[in-house]
Amino acid sequence: MGVGHSGGFSNLIVPGSGEPNYDTMVANPYETRGQRREQEVAQLMDKLPAAMIQLESDAVGKVRAVPKEVQQERRETAVSAQLAATKGERDVNADKSRMKGKNRVSKRYRKKQQNVVDDKKLRAKIKAGDVKKKAAAAMVAGERGP
Repeated sequence: MGVGHSGGFSNLIVPGSGEPNYDTMVANPYETRGQRREQEVAQLMDKLPAAMIQLESDAVGKVRAVPKEVQQERRETAVSAQLAATKGERDVNADKSRMKGKNRVSKRYRKKQQNVVDDKKLRAKIKAGDVKKKAAAAMVAGERGP
């Protein structure tokens, strides 16, 4: 080991300083790829509960089949729900799909609104009538002359 001091630089021999087992976070810094894989598998196996570990390799990819009756029920409920949803959409869009020309939704709405008596409409009608009367009176007064 090299040491610097006030008198210069000195070489010292320290027993045990040449050992390869230095203190690091890695257990074996010189491990091979295969050793690393085995270590990872061992760590994962330690994490898993014992009940989840199976020795039958064929059982890993198997899926429990649902009985055909249950499958049929699920399929029927899905189809009925789909039909109900499309029927609701058809009912909503029925007016829009069959209207062309004069019988449009917007035109029918305007016709309905024409029959509604509003304070604003009523005042506007009265005001228009007053303006017409004044104009007619002015015309009549203009024809008579001075």
